[in-house]
Amino acid sequence: MFILFLIHKLNYLEVEILAVFQYDIIRILQVYLVQGLVFLFFVSLSIIILKRDKKRLNKVFSGFYILVSLGLFFNFIYTPMRSDDLVIIIEILNFITNYCLLLGPIFLVIFQLILLKSEKIITGKKQTIIFVSYSIVLLSMIGFMFGEETGVDISGPNWVPIYHLPIYIYLMVVHSISSTIPTIFLSTMIYRKLEDTALRNKWRFFMVGIHSLNIFMYGTYSSYILEVVLPGFRFGWSIVGLILVVTGGYMLFYGVGRQLRKEETKFTIGNLEEIKRIMQTSTKVNLDRMQDVLGMERKNFNKEIFKWAEIFNFVIDGDYLIVNKETVSNFINYLDAKLRR
Repeated sequence: MFILFLIHKLNYLEVEILAVFQYDIIRILQVYLVQGLVFLFFVSLSIIILKRDKKRLNKVFSGFYILVSLGLFFNFIYTPMRSDDLVIIIEILNFITNYCLLLGPIFLVIFQLILLKSEKIITGKKQTIIFVSYSIVLLSMIGFMFGEETGVDISGPNWVPIYHLPIYIYLMVVHSISSTIPTIFLSTMIYRKLEDTALRNKWRFFMVGIHSLNIFMYGTYSSYILEVVLPGFRFGWSIVGLILVVTGGYMLFYGVGRQLRKEETKFTIGNLEEIKRIMQTSTKVNLDRMQDVLGMERKNFNKEIFKWAEIFNFVIDGDYLIVNKETVSNFINYLDAKLRR
């Protein structure tokens, strides 16, 4: 009897060990293969963006990719941890992971605000206020994350994060208010403001990227809840999520690639539309005003304005540019072409 009992226990233990081992293999594939590919892809895009130029627009846009990559990096650290003594460290690292992933999209909001309003209006100070304010708001997540019935439980034998309903609702609401609604609204505003067909077509890629990433975020956090009732759903979603996040990340980059290139004329969509209105409705344009609208440094502007005056038969009269109405449309097309390249 004792031998039969021992054999039964050993068989049960073997099944339990195999189940944990299989679950670990699935989680390793999900974290280090799927999320690892996203990490490498986003780090590569951030490097490409910053290599193109170090201007503020590039730094802001790359901030999204950098923060998401940082969040994934912290996830890589705590995933292999398996000890009751390390539970508090695991939970803190899980909090930092979620914090970085939720904070990243604020850079997309700031980026679109700059495109829509220009760097002259969305100054570095305003950018800092927006970022710091949202960072502080996100810290309220602490009130949910570490509660026994409100946050995230991470314990043996599987050591996989289990999200309770309150933290899930919090994540959905915060992401919707701070990311989904503003990014969709701003991208739509920019699209409607664009008059050039080529620019509108290109901007559609950016909008597709925004939608793909939002679907990815909602699906990922929902998978933490659904995994409890549908075992294996989280791994299946990670494959779908890989396609969504890589596609979305690249679409964002492709849709605004021209904005990130190093150019002497550093105007954006908002600047271009404003200079069009000024040139089409005025015969005399103040040079300081024109420089501000184009967002150019004084040295580059002085060099370019004389070249433009010669090419398009404008006249420089003191602090003013006398516009030639016969060639102003050619000048606007010239600026359009520079922005499209």
